[in-house]
Order: sequence, then C-alpha cells, then structure tokens
Amino acid sequence: MSVKTKINVQDLMNQIQMRLEQAGSRARLLPARYVERLESEIDGHLAVGALDADLAHEYLDDHDYQPARLSDGTAIVVATPQPQIEVAFTHSGQTHNLIIPPTYLHDTDTEIEDIIGGLLEPYGYSLSNLQVVKKALAVHSGLALYGRNNLAYVPGMGSFHRLTAFLTDMPAPAGEWQEFRALDLCGTCRACIKGCPTGAIGDQRFLIRAERCLTYHNEGRAPFPDWIDPDWHNSLVGCMHCQLKCPENRALLDWIEPGERFTQEETRLLLVGTPQSDLPAATVNKLESMNMLQYLEQLPRNLAAVLPVQPN
Repeated sequence: MSVKTKINVQDLMNQIQMRLEQAGSRARLLPARYVERLESEIDGHLAVGALDADLAHEYLDDHDYQPARLSDGTAIVVATPQPQIEVAFTHSGQTHNLIIPPTYLHDTDTEIEDIIGGLLEPYGYSLSNLQVVKKALAVHSGLALYGRNNLAYVPGMGSFHRLTAFLTDMPAPAGEWQEFRALDLCGTCRACIKGCPTGAIGDQRFLIRAERCLTYHNEGRAPFPDWIDPDWHNSLVGCMHCQLKCPENRALLDWIEPGERFTQEETRLLLVGTPQSDLPAATVNKLESMNMLQYLEQLPRNLAAVLPVQPN
C-alpha cells in the first residue's frame, strides 16, 4: 500500500494542467462524485426515446460508472488535438487517398496517462481509466461545448481532438458541474444540418439520430443499409461531413498529416478480407500504427465502398 506524501492538492492540480498544456493538451478536473450524473443523463434520454436503445446497448454497455462513486476522488478529462490522417491505397494501378478523421489515433492516450501518472505517483495517488461518455464529461466539466452535430468542441481545437478521462484518489477539487452548453454559433448556423447527407442531425435538438450517422454504420460490422448512397462515403472509417462544414473548424480544415501507404497487393489483401494471421507483418504494423486493426473486419466493406470497381 502506497504512503501518500503531503502536498498542497491545488498545487498538484495546477502542475497537472500546466504539464498537459505544455504537451499541447488541455484538462479539467472535477469531483468524481459528479460523474454519476452522466448515467442519469443517459437514462433520461433512453426514457423519452431520444436515444436509440440498440445503439446505446452497443456503445455504452462497457461503460462503468461505479468507480466514480469514490466520493472524495477526482475525475480528469483531457482533450488532445489531432489532425486528419491521409492514408494512401494503390488500387487498379492508381493511388487513392482516404481520410481517417481526428479521434481515432490512440497513441496519445498513453502519453497523457504517463504525464498525469508521473505527477501523481510521488504522492501515492492512483490513476485509472474512466470509461464514460467523454464528450458529455468534457462539456459538463467546462472543457468543451456541444455542437449541434453532438460533437464536443474545445476552444482552439474545434472538434479536431481526442478525449481521454481518468479517475484518481487525489482529493476532489472545488470544481462545479457545468450545465449543458452549446456553441453560440449553433443558435443560427445550420451548416452541419445541410452538410449531413443522411439526415442524422436535426434542427430541434442537440442529440443526433446516431442510427442514421455514417460513423455508426462504418464502425459497425453489418452490411451498409440500402438507403446509404455510396457517394456519401468520405473516410476510411468515421465521417467528416459535418466537421468539414462547421465554421468552428474553419482554421483546422487543412490540418492533414500523411499516414501509411498500402501497396496494390496489400490493398487487395484487405479488400478480400484476409485475416490478420495471414497478412504480412509489414501490413499488420501499418494498420496497428493507425489503430485500424480493430476495424480489420470492416475494412473490406469500407474500402469497397470508396475505391473504384476493379475491371475484370
């Protein structure tokens, strides 16, 4: 059992925020007991039918709000800026560039955890991942604001970021639970509504019809529904339609960094659904570097939707 060294907790919180800001990230700390409110919020959406029950079961069943019952602990939510990643696939003798949207690269998670854990460890405080609805936690902590497209927007980062959340037994700060807040421009702007081809974003609420969202379908394993027009696909996984139309992201639209390049043979192997055990090690490494191995089963379907049909 670790022995906690005395320190002014507010000083330690300031150190955490300062170190994360030096790394390009931004954080908010709040009492862990508030996190339980997220569960009630989700239950409320389900009760009035504002959230699809099957979708909630698929995405939220692995969330665990029990650790947040540590009444005197602290929840930490962190936003780390991320670009679009451009991946090149050679197919039918031509190179086709596809986008992986922000949020899919997990490497920053470990970096953030190491920074926070390194500051807490000398004082005997523990750190663990907090598996909750992170964008809701970010908004209620004051770190972010909601967009009409149900994404979290962080000042200076727009929606081009990845959220991580942690729980520590460090004594809770005096932070308050913030009420739902939306971007001011969403009051009059309809750019994301017009830009979403599936009708997932509505004019009456800030909770999208996720069952209509392209991201939901191309992250899942089922065949694409017939109502999805092939021309709507725009990313290897996820979707960029609403993010590219949002004025809040205007300064970030050209932030695209190069990703891996797949040869014609590698593209063929992915298109035919080659299992990981039969893929060349180099191909597996490329997929792993972009956190795409978890979508290996979906890649044949997703690639086929965006690459031109190969002539016989």
